[in-house]
Order: sequence, then structure tokens, then C-alpha cells
Amino acid sequence: MMTRLQSSSRNARHNKVAEEKTPDTNEELRQYASTLEKELQETNEGLVALTLEYERAEEKYRNIFENSIDGIFQINNEGKFLIANPAIAKMLGYKSSEELIECVPDVKGLYVVEERHNQLLKELEKENSLWDFESLIYSKNRDAIWISENIRKIFNNSGVAVGYESIASNITLRKQVEERLKLVAKVFGHSLEGIIITDEQTRLLEVNKAFTDITGYTAQESIYKTPHILFSGWQDKAFYNELWDKVKKEGVWQGEIKDRRKNGEIYVQWLTVCSIKNELGRTTNYIGVFSDITEKKHTEKQINKLAYYDVLTGLPNRSLFNDRLAHCIEKANRGNGMLAVIFIDLDNFKYINDTLGHFVGDQFLQMVSERMMSVIRKDDTVARLGGDEFVIILEKINNISDAGLIAKKIIGLVTQPFSLSNQEVFSGASIGISIFPNDGEDAQSLVKNADTAMYNVKEHGKNDFRFFTEKMNAKSAETLKLSSDLRRAIENNELVIYYQPQMDLKTQNIVGIEALVRWNHKEKGLVPPNDFIPFAEKSSLIELIGEWVLQNSCRQYVSWKQNDLKELKMSINISAKQLRNKNLIDIIQKTLNETGMNPNLIELELTESAIMFNADEAINIMQKLKDLGIGISIDDFGTGYSSLNYLKRFAIDKIKIDYTFIRDIETDHNNRAITKTIIELAHNLNLKAIAEGVETKGQLDFLVENNCDEAQGFYYYEPFLISDFSQLLKKFG
Repeated sequence: MMTRLQSSSRNARHNKVAEEKTPDTNEELRQYASTLEKELQETNEGLVALTLEYERAEEKYRNIFENSIDGIFQINNEGKFLIANPAIAKMLGYKSSEELIECVPDVKGLYVVEERHNQLLKELEKENSLWDFESLIYSKNRDAIWISENIRKIFNNSGVAVGYESIASNITLRKQVEERLKLVAKVFGHSLEGIIITDEQTRLLEVNKAFTDITGYTAQESIYKTPHILFSGWQDKAFYNELWDKVKKEGVWQGEIKDRRKNGEIYVQWLTVCSIKNELGRTTNYIGVFSDITEKKHTEKQINKLAYYDVLTGLPNRSLFNDRLAHCIEKANRGNGMLAVIFIDLDNFKYINDTLGHFVGDQFLQMVSERMMSVIRKDDTVARLGGDEFVIILEKINNISDAGLIAKKIIGLVTQPFSLSNQEVFSGASIGISIFPNDGEDAQSLVKNADTAMYNVKEHGKNDFRFFTEKMNAKSAETLKLSSDLRRAIENNELVIYYQPQMDLKTQNIVGIEALVRWNHKEKGLVPPNDFIPFAEKSSLIELIGEWVLQNSCRQYVSWKQNDLKELKMSINISAKQLRNKNLIDIIQKTLNETGMNPNLIELELTESAIMFNADEAINIMQKLKDLGIGISIDDFGTGYSSLNYLKRFAIDKIKIDYTFIRDIETDHNNRAITKTIIELAHNLNLKAIAEGVETKGQLDFLVENNCDEAQGFYYYEPFLISDFSQLLKKFG
């Protein structure tokens, strides 16, 4: 700057001398030339100094431009980069400024939201600079980053805006921190647990909405106060000293505490207190997180109260019964005394429950329990194990007959009518009795043996009582062996399927076959179904057997049909447990897919009791079966308790009249009337009627006379193996 000023001064003096005097002698000319030369030299020196100063300034600017941690760039009006420093190139993921300028034809394409760039241009039209304009832009690999720009317009010598230049900073990290803080704030505000933040003197700095909801204190009422405002008086000073000692030593404390709401109500909370330390390890804050567990504690109390008592009847449940029985056995052992365990199963309860509804069934159980309580002593126990099973502990009995006397009284009370739902309901009781120590020296043995005796009553007509005997144990062992043998029978392919023809009573042709399972026992030979099906139905085996029959009958039928023999409907029985299996439709569909069986040739037989167990669900399942193309018939019709209202809603094709009505149809007027009514009912509902167990011509003549559609039984054919059917069908062409 000084060099430029000196040069200007010399030029001014030279011009003045030239104006005042023009040299007219050689000496003067020499002096004049010398002066001009000197001044020229000074001017050159000034120019050199000025150039050096410019170069230093330019170098300083370039160092700033090249080494700045912020991005610096200029862009023309078309959005093309004119210059860009390494920082902006690196920020955007490019190796160099040259690559950035070459690869980005229009800066507008960098903006994640193009409208954001348009907004930027609009703002620049209003003023020459715009500070801290934040935008989300793409890097080279299409990652989105946040930048903050300090922008101004660029003008040419004519004052026309030709672009703009910007200084940009990467603020992605700051934005992420801001978003996390916003998220933390949302969690803090929306948490269902109360949260407080205090300073090191435990003065409240922040509380959330849940704190207000639980305690009743607003933030304005709480800030800069201590948690002492919640003090209930339930915990003493020693409790709080222990709490804070643990927080200071271990950094956290957890536990139950009782506090007081603003309205004075005491509540129970689960509280966690932890300390927050700075970099130097000094505690700066405390955080408390708590939830109101008052209702939970009340519920736990109720659960503990009800854990040992039956909700419906108020009687001791299985858990309390087992505890009391074990205690009674200990006392009996010490005193060499006797006690009795009486196991009671109500007769016909399922019928009452299913026909009159669960509400009436519950009332029935309550009334039964009250009657039982009326016949026992104060020290005895009546418990409900579940369903319609009750058990009684008779302490300190003198004679076995004492237990028999109580059993008789219970049977007498249970068989008396119950007034339920404006009608009289009748029941009964099957009772088994075991005696300590004769029938067992531990609770498990006594209950098991009493249960065995009860089942013995069930097998011999119900509504009676029996004392346990070892002979019953032998029967139980036989039953257990039957279970084991039957399970192995499935595994060892001992089951076989026989098929009984079904006849059209108008044409006297075979129109269908029923698949009937038989057990070819390796020691006993062919076991009839009545000897193992009832047992299988009481266990899970019936589902395994039913699925086996379904798969194998379909497979045998398809193999048999390949001989181009007559096309017949095949009936397959489905048990109640199979019907209640939620996978039944999938099992049937899988069988159809694997065997290639035509579903239109299958007719599933469902018993009345099975479909009425849960009629609405049965309707849903039957409709799905119909959608597959499978026919449905109701088996053993007339022996159960079908509701005609439900019957019209069932998607069925055929009603099968139970053999018990057919058996005495020639001699029993009632059976004749019932059979005729069932046939007429079926026809009025556009269903077919088929009679089973037809064994005489008289039975057949009655069925034909009353327009029954189909029949099966020994009068026509006994069940055949599938291999024998070919010869039989040839008779019918």
C-alpha cells in the first residue's frame, strides 16, 4: 500500500516540473533524464512490491480455500459448479474438486427434496445473502447428509447476478443428536412410568406427564421441590438412609415404596433410583423411574387368596386339598388312626351343561357343593378338583362304614331334584372310596385308588359307591396294558379296515360302503370295536386311530377303484375329539392330496353328541367340509340331544337312524314311531335317511314301507375286506 502511494506522489511532481520548465540545454536534459530514470526505477520497484503483495494475498486466500474445513464453492445460474474446494468434494464423497465439478452437471440434483432448492433460489431473489440455510442433500453414494449454507449472489462488472457462492458445513451429526433428543423427549413425555430428574441436592428439575397422572402434582407444583412432597410416613428414616447409601455406593436402588398422592391417597410404587455422574466421577443428578403397582398388589392379594380355593364354589381346590390330605396323613400316622378319601363324579353333568347352558351348569355345581357341605363334619374337607369332580377327606374315622354312610348321604342328596332354570333337573353321583392306611400310605395312592373305585362304579351303572379293592387295581393294570397294546397296534399296523355295503332300498343296489376299523391283536386275534373304541375315545388314541382310518381307507379305495369297478360313496366315522381338532380340515386336505381321493365320494359320519358339544363351531367346520365337496351324515341319530333349531343349520346330507331303534322295531311301538318320525324329518329337511343294524326282513319291510332311502346290516352283508368287494360288486354289474 505504501509503495502505491509513493509512486503516485512522484508522478505528480514530474508532471509539475514538466509544466514549469522545459530543458533547453544539454546539461539540463541530462539532469531531466536522470530524474526521469530515477522516478521510473522507483515506479518499477513499487510495481514489484505491489505484485508481491497481491501474490501473498492470493496465496493466503488459496490456502484458506484449499484447507478450509468448510466447503466453499461457486455455482452459475444453470446450477453448474464453477469452483469447489476439497472440503466440499470430500463432504459429498468425491475424490477431488475436479471430479465433483465434472460429475455434477446441476446442483439441483443433489437435493433430496427438490422443492428445497427452489425455496433457496426464491430466498436469494429477496436479498443478497441468506445465512444458515439447512438442506438435506445426496452424497456421491446416495447417502443423505445435512448441510448448513452461508450463501450470497455473484455479480459481473455490469451488476448482473451470474450465480452464487456458498460456504457449507456438514451438520448431519448435529441433526442426528437433535433427533435423538427429540426422541428422548417423546419417550420422557409419553412414558407410562413416572420419571423425575433431580439435581445433586435432590431438588426436582424435570417431571413427566406420568408423574403428574400418578401423583396428582403438576410440574409447576413440583419443580425445585424435593421428593419429600410425596412422603407417606410408611417408611421410616432408616429405610431412606439405606436407600441412599445403596445409591451412593452402587449407583442404583430398586424396590417397593409407599407414597402419598396430592389428594392424600396412599399408593404403592415400584421405584428405581440411579445416580448420574460427570466425567470427573462426581454425582450431578439423580433419576427416579416409578410405576403405580397399587392395582397389581391388590390383584396379587386376590390371586393369593384364590390360589387355594375354587372360584365357582368357594371350596378348596386341588392345591389346598393336596396340602390338607398330606397334613391329615401325618396326623393319622402319629395317632395310628384312619381316614377316608371319597372321590365323587357327578352323573349327567355334561348333559345338563350342554342342554341348559354353562350358566345353569355352574348353578348346579354350586348347589351340589352346598349339599355336600351339609353332610360333613367341621374338620372334614370337601374340595372341587375341576369340572364335576369332587373329593372329600374324612378325618379320624372309627370304622370303614363311616365313609360308606357319608357316600350314601351324598348320593341321596344329589339324586334329589334340582330346581334350575324353571325346571327340575335330576342327577346322580358315582363315588369311589379309599381308606388310609389300608389302600395307600401317601396322598397320591389314596386319590388314585379312590378314583379307580369311582370308575368301577361308572362301568357298572353309575349312581352308587364302592370301596377300592386290589381286584380293581388288576382291572386298571389290564386297561393300562390295553392302552399300551393299542398304541403299538397303530405303530405295528395291527389295525385293519372292513367295509360294510350300504343298500338303496328302491333299487336294492349297493350305493355306498362304510369303513369300519378292526384290531387284529397278535395274541387275542380280531378284537371287536366295542372292546377298544370306547377306551380310545377316552384317550388321545382315538385321534391317531381316526387319522389312520381316514388315510388308509382313502388309499385302499383309490387303489381298488383303479380296477374300473363301480363308483360308490365311502362313509368314514369322525370322533368328537377329531371334530374338535383345529387341524381337522388341514388333515383331510392333506389326505386328499396324498391319496388322490375324490372328495365327492367321501361321506363323513359325525355323532349328535360330537356336533352338539360346540354347535356353532361344528357348523363352521361342516361348512368347510362341504366347500371341499365332502358329504356329511349324522350318525346314531335319536340317541343324543340334537336341537332342531341347530339341525336346520347343519350342512348335512343324510341322517343315520341308530340301530337301537331298528333292533326292536318289529315289537316296540315307540321305536316304530320314532323311526318313522326320523325318516319324515329327514325328508322334510331334504335329507336322506339311512338305517343301520338291519338284520331281519321284518325290519327291512317297515323301512321300505316308510320310504327310508338306504340301509345296512347283516340282513344284507357283514363287513368285508376291500379285496373281497370286487367279486361282490360284479353281481350288481
